[in-house]
Amino acid sequence: MPWFGTTRARLGYAGDSGAVFYLTGGVAYGERQTNINHIQGISSAVVSLDDTKAGWTLGGGIEMPLYNKWSLKAEYLYMDLGSQAISFSVGPNANVAVTSAFRENVFRLGLNYGFN
Repeated sequence: MPWFGTTRARLGYAGDSGAVFYLTGGVAYGERQTNINHIQGISSAVVSLDDTKAGWTLGGGIEMPLYNKWSLKAEYLYMDLGSQAISFSVGPNANVAVTSAFRENVFRLGLNYGFN
């Protein structure tokens, strides 16, 4: 996936220390690319597919205050943009079928500054 994005909601609990523990989920979207170069004997085939697809994401994290208006955030997301099936021929009796799954595990660590 050359690029992806998410639109999510966040539901959490703020502890006594000011740390916020949360679950997040929503819509994921991104560009899916599949490139295949198949060689079988003297026959070959090059197949490239590119599309933009929407799917879903789910994860969780923690955001905790550090100093003044600064906070530290650690987050995990699982994204699923589905799969893509490709079938093609490289000869009179040589058919090829490939399925690509577009699933990602994303870990983020961030330093945030609050302007309020």
